Amino acid sequence: MHADSHKSLCGDSVLCGCLFWSKVLFSLALAFGGLGLLSYNVYDKHTYLLAHPIQPPQPAWVFPINGSDPSCWRQTVATTNTAAGRVEPPDSTTLFGVSLDWATDSVPLIVNRMGGIYKPAVYNSFIQMNATDFQVNMMNWQAQQIALAGGIYQVTLQPTVPMSQIPDATLQAVARQMAFMNGLYGVPIILRYGHEMNGDWYAYGQQPSSYVASFQKLARYVHFTTNMTAMMWAPNTGLYYPWTPNAQTSSADLTLLDTNQDGVFNVADDPYTPYWPGPEYVDWVGLSVYQYHQNSSNVNDYVNANVAVGPCFIQDYIQGTLNCRPRSAAAGNRAFYDNFAVTYNKPFALPESGAQYAVNATNVVPQSVDEATMKKAWIASAFGLSPGASNTPAFPLLKLIVNFEEAKVELETNTLHQLRDYRISHNKSVMGALISVFQPAARMLWAGQLSYQCGGQVHITKSSPSA
Repeated sequence: MHADSHKSLCGDSVLCGCLFWSKVLFSLALAFGGLGLLSYNVYDKHTYLLAHPIQPPQPAWVFPINGSDPSCWRQTVATTNTAAGRVEPPDSTTLFGVSLDWATDSVPLIVNRMGGIYKPAVYNSFIQMNATDFQVNMMNWQAQQIALAGGIYQVTLQPTVPMSQIPDATLQAVARQMAFMNGLYGVPIILRYGHEMNGDWYAYGQQPSSYVASFQKLARYVHFTTNMTAMMWAPNTGLYYPWTPNAQTSSADLTLLDTNQDGVFNVADDPYTPYWPGPEYVDWVGLSVYQYHQNSSNVNDYVNANVAVGPCFIQDYIQGTLNCRPRSAAAGNRAFYDNFAVTYNKPFALPESGAQYAVNATNVVPQSVDEATMKKAWIASAFGLSPGASNTPAFPLLKLIVNFEEAKVELETNTLHQLRDYRISHNKSVMGALISVFQPAARMLWAGQLSYQCGGQVHITKSSPSA
C-alpha cells in the first residue's frame, strides 16, 4: 500500500524529475529577472543623478568671512569698550583659559567641573602638522564645542618637521581652515604657530631663519584671509636659555643666535630677538611659564617642588629678574614683557602655564604643601599680575592666562619618571580654594560674558559670569 500511494503522488520517476527541474528553472528565471530589473533601476537612477546632481544644503555660516561686510573690517583704533587688536579683549581685562587633554576631556566636562559659572573663555589644543596635513577634522570637532560654550579657540600649531619643509600651499590651506572655522562656527581663533621655538626640543627649535620666514608667510596668509584669527608669537621663558643647544642648528643660524657676537652660543645671548618675526606679523605675544623649580634663583633645583610660589616667581620668569630686581648683567636681555608687549603695544599672554604637583613622589622637597595650597598660590600670583584682578597690575597688557589642564608622566632623571598634575578642575578641594581667587577678580573674563564680530572684535556683554 505504501508503494501504491507513492506512485499515485508522483506518477513515474520521469514525471517527477521534469516537475523538479521545471521548478528550478522557473526559480532561476525569477531570480535573474529580478536582478536584471534591479540593475536596470540602479542604472536608470545613476544616469538621472549624473544629469541632475543633488545639491546639499549650504552650511548656516555664523559670519560671512569676506571683505564686503563692514562688520568684518578690522578696526585700527581702540575705543572705550573694544581693543584695536585681533581677538583682543578690552583694556583692563584678562581672559582665563585652559589647555585640555582632548583625548579624555571636553568643553562640557570642564565647564561642569568648574561649576558652570566660571566657564573658561579660551580653550587650547595642540594640533600637529607636517608638510601636508594639520588635523582638520580634529580642529572642526573642537571648534564646534568651543563655539557652543561661547569661547575662543587657541590653536597651538606644532610642526613635526623643520619649518623649511612646510610648503606655501600647506600654509595657505591653514589660513583657509582658520577662516572656515571663524565663519562656520563663529569662533574666534588665536593661532600660536611654532611655539617655544627658542628651545631645542622640537623639530623646528633653535632654527631662527626658517622659523621667522615660515611665521611671516603664515601671518600674511591669515591676515589676508580673515580678521577673526590672531597670530600669536610665543617662545618658552628664556630664564635658563639656551638649555642644550640643538645639534641641527646650522652655522648661519648659530651666527644669528650669537647675539653678543662673542663667538659662543650661551647664556649671555638674547633668548628672544633672533626669533622675532616683526610687529606687523604678530598680533599677540606670549610665554610658556611653569612652576618646575622652588624659586627663580637656581636652575639646578629642578626637583619635585610642591611649594607655594612667592610673589616674584612668575614675574622673574617673564622679565628675567631675580626676586623682582635686575639679575646679573652676564645674562642676555630677558625682559620679555618690556621688549615685546610694551615696545610694540601687543597684548601679552601666558598661553601655557601652571603649577606641577608631584604625585606620590619620593624626592619631594621638605617644605611641601598640599595640592590646593600650591595651585591657589600659583593662580593668585598669575591673576595678581594682570589687570583682570589687580587695579595696579605689574603687566597691564597681560590679557590672557591659560592653565595647562593635564596630568603627565614626565622624565625626572635618566631613570626616574614622575607623574605631575597641572590640573585645577579635577580636584574639588583645589576648585574650592580657587573660588576665593575667582570671585574678587572682577575684570577676569569668562565664556558667556563675551560676544564677537568677524572683524576680530571682542565685546563684553555681561558684567559678571553666570551659569
